[in-house]
Order: sequence, then C-alpha cells, then structure tokens
Amino acid sequence: MGLIKELTGRIGYYHHKMQAVAVGGWPERADARHRQDGVRRPRARRVYRALYTALQDRLRAAMGDKVQLEARGLPVEASSATLLVSAGIPASEEILKRYPTIPAVAVLLPHHAVADLVRRDRQRRAPATALYLDQPPDRYFGLIRATLPEATRVGIIYGSISRADRADFAAAAKRAGLALQEAQFAKDDNIVQVLEPLLSKTDVLLVPPDPEVSSEQNVYPLLLSTYRRGIPVVGFSAAYVRAGALAAVYSDSEQLGQQVADVITRFLQPGQGRLPPPQYPADFRVSVNRQVARSLGLTVPDDAVLYRQLRAREARP
Repeated sequence: MGLIKELTGRIGYYHHKMQAVAVGGWPERADARHRQDGVRRPRARRVYRALYTALQDRLRAAMGDKVQLEARGLPVEASSATLLVSAGIPASEEILKRYPTIPAVAVLLPHHAVADLVRRDRQRRAPATALYLDQPPDRYFGLIRATLPEATRVGIIYGSISRADRADFAAAAKRAGLALQEAQFAKDDNIVQVLEPLLSKTDVLLVPPDPEVSSEQNVYPLLLSTYRRGIPVVGFSAAYVRAGALAAVYSDSEQLGQQVADVITRFLQPGQGRLPPPQYPADFRVSVNRQVARSLGLTVPDDAVLYRQLRAREARP
C-alpha cells in the first residue's frame, strides 16, 4: 500500500498481498473470479511494483515535491485520505466497502469485475471510478484486421463472466466488418468439445478475458486444438502469446499506472474534485508469436507496425 501525501490531503494506494499471481494481479491460487487465465504469471510483487513506480513517477513529473508515495499493505487506516487508489479485486472490494465516503479509483480489474462491484456497492456516497484491465472490444477486432486481413469469420467463446459482454463484442465485430461465430462454455464443459463445431466455421478464434474459458486446465487444450486445425488465436495477454496464441493486445502495469496518475492529477486540480466514468486503457502493447505465425504459414507485420495501425484506426472519427 502506498500513501500519496499531497498539500491538500492524502491519497491511499492499496494492493492485495499475494505470493503468486496471474495477469494484472490475480492470485494464482485464488478462486476463479480472481483469475484471468491459467498461464503462469510473474509474482504479485512485480506487478504491483511496476504499477506503483509508474504511478509515482508520473505524479512527481506532474506535481513535483507536492507528492510523496509510500508502499504498504492492507489493512490500513485511511479515514483522512483525500482519494483512495486500489489495485486488484480483493483490495478494491475492501476499500469500496470500508470507505464509502472517500473518492476512489480502482485499477487492475476486468470490466466484468467493475460492473459487479458497482452493483454491490449500495452504500457509496463519494464518487468512484475504475481503469479496466481488459481492452475495448474494438481493439481486439482491430488487431484481427491488422494481423489477418483475409479473415472474415471470427469465432469467440464465452464463459459465464464474459457472456455479459456479448452485445459489445457483437457490435464491435459488425463495425469491423467481421462475422462473429459464438460458442458458450459452462464451467464443467469439455473445452475441446465446445471448440470443435466452432472451429469448423471460423478463420480465427478470439479469446476474451474469462477465468472459466482460460482456466489452467483449458488453456493448453484450447491452444493445441486450434493449432492442429490451423486456426490462429488472438488473446488478451503476453503470456497467452508465449503459450501459443498468434497475437494479443494488452496494457501493462506501467501504462495503467501512468493513466491512473493522470486521473489523480486532474482530480487534484483546484476547482476539480471530479472523477471520470470507468474507462478502458488508453495505451497498449501488441505481441505476436513469430514461431506460431511461421508454423501457420502467416506473414504478420512487426509489433511496432501493428501498434501504429491500431493507433491510426482508433484515431479515425
């Protein structure tokens, strides 16, 4: 946990203390709602430290000596804080519940977790916002367009959590001029059996963040099944690419920390004191598995080229 001491008050930065994590700070041994996929991740300390450092550096650049940041863990007394910043689902749950009268910013949470927290946070009297961990659906389809320009049919597999975003993904696919083929996965389903009929009518498989679909027991059967069928996979993390997906678009802790710092800086400006609505990451990275591309007989532009193409696509009116 860190405390940001500003001339007009204090800002608390909280994280959940865990030993091993999945992408974005989900503990590897936690229950399914705290996991994004089954691919092993760096330890939580590294994830939170990168976020903390980026947050600290950006705030210092914007506010100079007015800001002091300290790292601490939960629980902590923060009743006198001006603003609370929580990282990850467990910390955000505790902070929102424990301090309903203090403005709060949550980070390292997927879209579905934010919606769930908002629905359950009935006692909140102060403003709160969040920076989503996952990407906007249009960005995923933009990556598919850039990496696989000949593809017209996109398969997508939903779990019980990502199912809530079906309408958003369908609308984004339509805007990209792509036909979306859907499959539903339940917790006790066999991932290969669910995939087989879907893969017969798709050119590429999109795997959105969902702890059920991308559980440890499902990741590698999913990637092996698609590889055997010659179907490239587009995922949501660098680890997914290392495991065998063709490509992914994601935001790292440094980028998220910088964006949170910008939200805080605007909040602390004289006469402001307002928080924006929950938002997707503004910046991102693109990763491509070149070995998988060669094995599938695909020629994919460099990561930097793909990044610029996505940026240009999002800049269009």
